[in-house]
Amino acid sequence: RAAKDLKKPFKYIYSPVQEYESIRFWDLKKMADEQRIKIKTPYDDQEFELGGATVRFYNCGREKKNLMRRTIDWFKEWFNRDDPEEDQENNNMSLVVKITYGETSFLFTGDIEVDAESSLIKSSYDLHAGVLKVPHHGSARSSSQAFLEKVSPKYAVISCGAGNKYKHPDQEALDDLRRLNSGIKLYRTDLQGMITVKSDGHTITFNTERKAQSDLFTVPKREQ
Repeated sequence: RAAKDLKKPFKYIYSPVQEYESIRFWDLKKMADEQRIKIKTPYDDQEFELGGATVRFYNCGREKKNLMRRTIDWFKEWFNRDDPEEDQENNNMSLVVKITYGETSFLFTGDIEVDAESSLIKSSYDLHAGVLKVPHHGSARSSSQAFLEKVSPKYAVISCGAGNKYKHPDQEALDDLRRLNSGIKLYRTDLQGMITVKSDGHTITFNTERKAQSDLFTVPKREQ
């Protein structure tokens, strides 16, 4: 849908896979073809310049599934069956992107969970970033203490819908963020709406659509 609605199409879509037995992926590929947008799969530690910033990719290497598993996945997608294990595997395929601009840096983690986090921790990649887009909407299956310590952010942003059915973010993830750094600044789209972040290469500024009406580090009891 996003590609179809673009007024000024971009050149590339970066994806962890070129082919995938999924109706949603087929729709994405169809729209990309219609807009003449190429789907590219980056490799670990690949980088390119974007304006005055450097973009670097991590978590790109995922094993291809065998034919039997791909066929099963296709039927699950077709009949819209929920499978927590499949969701977890797909989440861990998310590309991780680090953007560095001057003295500021941002780490975008997609929906990775503890398995992908563990692999990144063991790597030699520089994961440290001033701003962390918290993995998987603040799920309890993500944001391990070891991963948070590796990134060591000053700011954390959780993207999730207000009153979402998954009950994101999880209180455990919020506690881990506060435990990491008592001075960390947290932003949440469910409580503050759209969040705009700007960097001049030296300082980072945040603007929110609205003010939070409750503690950002606490999930209301009715939602826990």
